[in-house]
Amino acid sequence: MALLLVGFGMVAVTVLSWKVETPGALRGQAGSSSSSSSAASRISGGNEYSLYLRADGTISAWGNNIFGQLGNGTETNSLVPVKVKGVSGAGYLSNIKAIFAGYNHSLALGNDGSVYAWGWRNLGNGTTTKSPVPVKVKGV
Repeated sequence: MALLLVGFGMVAVTVLSWKVETPGALRGQAGSSSSSSSAASRISGGNEYSLYLRADGTISAWGNNIFGQLGNGTETNSLVPVKVKGVSGAGYLSNIKAIFAGYNHSLALGNDGSVYAWGWRNLGNGTTTKSPVPVKVKGV
């Protein structure tokens, strides 16, 4: 079991990661079973919502979505995991190696060092507009 420490201001959150060894043991998109090859390898909790980074480098999210922090292109809450869309809503965000669920925004770090943000305002793209899909943080 790996230990991942995530800091946000003066608050530190400890997140444990796990690997599911039994195919179908983790519920996947819209309640379908997923195999161990795509099981969650990292998880982060925000303000009434959660993100998980799948072993294949994509992200799924569920819970409160009032500001688009689930990243699926809507502001509709979800009781089951939904996949995070790609930049500008094209395809799905992939090649991700780390995630962070903030209070009402989400962040992802790409394998190439790119940083992506979505949800409530001030997302690092030069605007103060909220976004229900990931935007690339400028200058990173």
